[in-house]
Amino acid sequence: MAYDSARGETVLFGGLTSSGIALRDTWEWNGKLWVQVSDIGPQARAGHTMAYDALRGVTVLFGGYSPSGPYQDEYLGDTWEWDGATWSLKSTEGPGPRAFHAMAYDEMQNMVIIYGGTNALGDTWAWNGSEWKRRAAGGNPVFNHAMTYDSSREALVTYGDGWRSDAVYELQPGFPIHDVDRDCDVDLFEIAELQVCFGEWPLFLDCARFDFNRDHAVDGADLTLLLTELSGPYED
Repeated sequence: MAYDSARGETVLFGGLTSSGIALRDTWEWNGKLWVQVSDIGPQARAGHTMAYDALRGVTVLFGGYSPSGPYQDEYLGDTWEWDGATWSLKSTEGPGPRAFHAMAYDEMQNMVIIYGGTNALGDTWAWNGSEWKRRAAGGNPVFNHAMTYDSSREALVTYGDGWRSDAVYELQPGFPIHDVDRDCDVDLFEIAELQVCFGEWPLFLDCARFDFNRDHAVDGADLTLLLTELSGPYED
């Protein structure tokens, strides 16, 4: 379930019946009544997560499992988006198939974040609307936990897990200072842009992004600092 703040609708998808049959219907609650708005889109499933992406105005769904027989559940790794009228399959790549993970929308990054899942996974991924980027690989292994975004402190807060732990964790997945364009890569873009700014700060304020050592100049010292992280997608 997720709340679409732009349309004022709470969106519900799928789940299991009392007899264990997986569903694929989509319903919306407007504060007075439920309306079934779709019965097509993602395959029937349970244990999935949804979060509303306020920047792009869509509800994002990831993963879950589809019961296929006793002890034969199929874990899913597909990403879908609901725009209020139709579901669209956006990706089948990124995080590995899982269920009982946690998902929340990070307002600071304008990204949907997932963390953990069955079986006791501890990785963290961010969805930017077109692709998933792994943000951390070695977090605390959890599943069936709760997670929400604390906007006052710009942190993701998690509680508990499938082992009935009462542990509280905070994820503050900010971007390293050298990832200037915040694409989860420290790459040739940063080098090219830094070189354009050589000698131009403080004349051009936008170049202040590359003054990593805060000496009010963009120069070789900043390039050296950048090269220490020039390793492609980072994981922690």
